[in-house]
Amino acid sequence: MRCSVLIALLLLTSGIMGMVVSSFNGRIEVIILLIVPVLILRGAIPILSLLSVVIGASLLVYIAIKRYLYNMGPMKRTPRGSKDMEQYGGVLFIGPFPILFGNMVRYPKWHITGLVIMIITVLGMIAILMLLAMTPPWAG
Repeated sequence: MRCSVLIALLLLTSGIMGMVVSSFNGRIEVIILLIVPVLILRGAIPILSLLSVVIGASLLVYIAIKRYLYNMGPMKRTPRGSKDMEQYGGVLFIGPFPILFGNMVRYPKWHITGLVIMIITVLGMIAILMLLAMTPPWAG
């Protein structure tokens, strides 16, 4: 299992690095259509880089779901209001703004930390894509 996680991370990072290099070479253009960034790829390297990112991210999601289902085990029924009642929760993103939901009274610190990291990542990606979409002044 660790080998597949390593392969997924290598695919993801190599794809991202390939896309960054391709954008510096002018083989990738980013156009913002309303608020959605649209990539225009020219050549084989940007296309392979994008495929590498998609495959790596898909593999990571598959591994996470597989681990979650493996660790879940058989479901046990507990009466409502007992201490052993299962807790659930989640995060719904509307743009860069998160909405927490669930039946937990107090959220653990790692939930809040993960939420802050996700917000910073989403805002950072939006900023990077908007900077890539801008025409440099020396381009004429």
